[in-house]
Amino acid sequence: MGRNAKPYQMHVLDGNRNKHSKKKLEKMKEADEKLTMKSDEIKPPSWLSTRGKNIFVKIAEQFEGLNVLMNVDVNMLALYSDNLAAYITYTEIIKKEGLMVTVTNNGGYTSEEPHPLLMKKEKSFNMIEKAGSKLGLSPVDRAKLMGIMVNQGDEEDKGNSRFSGRL
Repeated sequence: MGRNAKPYQMHVLDGNRNKHSKKKLEKMKEADEKLTMKSDEIKPPSWLSTRGKNIFVKIAEQFEGLNVLMNVDVNMLALYSDNLAAYITYTEIIKKEGLMVTVTNNGGYTSEEPHPLLMKKEKSFNMIEKAGSKLGLSPVDRAKLMGIMVNQGDEEDKGNSRFSGRL
């Protein structure tokens, strides 16, 4: 399986290690600019629980003014919010009922087993982690974004040509 495609800005940050021509870099930049999408409908979907909607709104507020979250990201943010809401609910139930539960089988034998919601909680955590990473909600992803933003500012200061004289 091949590597994921890198956006134009990542090629610029990496110093054009792939040795793309000026023409190809310019086409990548134009495509990147064309792919800028609208961000006028960032609202929680109706199917989210009340807790999920509250999480959605809190996170969306954190993105305000950054021009990062777009309308097409609403579903990813909703998945993140839904799974975080479920994770919190599972945690509350497990805290109330305990990590171990008594289970009786058909033969009348009872045993202590891990709470069945622990598996669901783990699955929710994995989804939270994946969706959060896609949205830039981890410190590593924010650091990458910060690097892009800093280098964009440097390019503007230098006359918008990081590659001048190098290609």
